[in-house]
Amino acid sequence: MAKRHIANPRYNRSLVRRQGRVAPRSVSLIVCGGQTERYYFEALREKFKLKTTEVIIPAGADRAVPMTQVEYAEAKCREDGGYDSVYCVFDRDQHPSFEAARERIRALAGAARKPLPIYEAISIPAWEVWVLAHFERTASPFANCDAVIQRIKAQGHIGDYTKANAQLSRELVERVDTAIDNGLWLEQRANDDAFDNPFTNVHLLAMFLKNVGET
Repeated sequence: MAKRHIANPRYNRSLVRRQGRVAPRSVSLIVCGGQTERYYFEALREKFKLKTTEVIIPAGADRAVPMTQVEYAEAKCREDGGYDSVYCVFDRDQHPSFEAARERIRALAGAARKPLPIYEAISIPAWEVWVLAHFERTASPFANCDAVIQRIKAQGHIGDYTKANAQLSRELVERVDTAIDNGLWLEQRANDDAFDNPFTNVHLLAMFLKNVGET
């Protein structure tokens, strides 16, 4: 299996504080492809009392397409004022633009001139890998979103799991520290073994939001 580019805290400059300096004001945008993710990050925003974090689903029928989200994020970054950080939340699922979207993010963030503060928050094969991380860590691969949901239910984590559930999102974020720990474990496994199913780096965004909330 070819070695993949895995995001890590060193890549995310927004996570770094210089010693002896006050953390700067952080105006952040989270671009989601669906209501499930939006409810979750709105709940996390409420939990960490983040007044300068905006959660958006781009308009249009193709809003869940990863490249559409990245293009939207790029346009928002180039507006007057812009954002200190923009995260695109998407998963592999069946999206043909998944890898192209990741490459575009790296190109924009790594540009020699005027790099843009755009970062990925991805899950493989589906967002529900991040949901599962709130309860357990597993190295078992999943064929698709339905397979992850089946495990969530079968293990008794959320017996009546449904997408786009605002109340469930508010309950989930109370376990975000567990999800962060399990996400870090998956990231380390990916870096060591080119392991990419299951995978998530949404913990980097959760860590960033928690850090902003504590400043």
